[in-house]
Amino acid sequence: MPGQAGTGRGGGGCEQSAGRFFGIATAAAVFAAHGHLGSAVSFTAGFRPALVVAAGFSLLGAVSALAVGRPARPPVGGAQAPAAPAAATVNG
Repeated sequence: MPGQAGTGRGGGGCEQSAGRFFGIATAAAVFAAHGHLGSAVSFTAGFRPALVVAAGFSLLGAVSALAVGRPARPPVGGAQAPAAPAAATVNG
């Protein structure tokens, strides 16, 4: 429907924003649990586990995207598949 063109995009944008927020908050919490910004050693001690968690989220996203697959696309040019032939009738 022409009047509803582009309305489905809002939901996807909201989901992406929520995913980014969750990923950053989780990585920050993991960093805070394992390290701090006081020295290079403590920064590395927090950064490595946070990076592992972020990589895990990326892997989870890639696997789920592959599991969902692509939606079926209509044939190029808008052509529809030919209809099945009608059964022949005999006029008696």
